[in-house]
Amino acid sequence: MTAPPDLHHDADPCEALIALLVRAGDGSLDDAGDRARLDRHLASCAACREALEAQQAAHVALATSFDVEPPLGFATRIAAQVQAPASWFDRFDFRQWTWRAGPVAAGLALAAWLIAASSETTIASAGGDLATVADAVVAAEAVLWSDAMDEADLVSLAWDDTVQPDTTGGDEAGAQ
Repeated sequence: MTAPPDLHHDADPCEALIALLVRAGDGSLDDAGDRARLDRHLASCAACREALEAQQAAHVALATSFDVEPPLGFATRIAAQVQAPASWFDRFDFRQWTWRAGPVAAGLALAAWLIAASSETTIASAGGDLATVADAVVAAEAVLWSDAMDEADLVSLAWDDTVQPDTTGGDEAGAQ
């Protein structure tokens, strides 16, 4: 391995010329001014001359080492995997929408059935009187939306409604 270049010997430090060395190494340094600047530097810097030779050798090695033909049928396999762009009619294909919307529709139907079943249970528990149920729901909503309720009151209401159902027929939520 070579020693690192001495960066203090020239008006052009070696680090500033790395891009020029790389372009000169692969033969793409076309600007005459840049080429003259690099040549002046290379005349006085052995390390950069070695770096340029290494860059040229790497370019030749890489250019000649990958002379490999693709396998038979490679282009055909790639072309088969590329799909044609969908037309506007294909985007509105009802069969695709049916398969996608089916589970959503089933979930909505189940949710509607559960809501309806719980409403029927609530009405049946109130003796079948819809007006009584509506009054109880409105009163409960008014209490929940009022500023007088805090989290502890909400927890106790939920506890009373789920764990200790009202068997007396009265409204115990307002009594607390």
